[in-house]
Amino acid sequence: MSAKRGKGNLRVPLTNVNGEIQSTVVIYSKTDDDGKFKKCYEKGTKKTGAFCVLGVSGVVAPGAEFKGELAKADAFVLAEGYATAKSVEQNLAGITDKKVAVIVVGDSGNLFPVGETLKAEFPGKALVIAGDNDFSAKFNAGKNKAEN
Repeated sequence: MSAKRGKGNLRVPLTNVNGEIQSTVVIYSKTDDDGKFKKCYEKGTKKTGAFCVLGVSGVVAPGAEFKGELAKADAFVLAEGYATAKSVEQNLAGITDKKVAVIVVGDSGNLFPVGETLKAEFPGKALVIAGDNDFSAKFNAGKNKAEN
């Protein structure tokens, strides 16, 4: 499962733990007046608890055996958005011998539901939250949700 570009926008498929697509988030290539990239979920789909695995270091990329491949991970790192997850994935490369699944949850409101899903499906696995710190925002949702 991987993100795809189209017309300058990035389409990120969000799946359940069985690898079944639940929704898609489109991240637009142009920023808004605040300098943020606008994102939009596919209408009529279920995003809560759905996620996108960017990669599992040391593990074959998810495919038909999606859940089995996730089970091979020693830890899960949940990141709010694609850019944060990609940064985490790149910075983890080569610094650990652990198998780490870097996961995009879509937005801060989905950190807890995805974390709960993964804890229920894969008990005993380490779970790390890589929250966004939108310090210039009036309400720093990424930091607040990650800390909760």
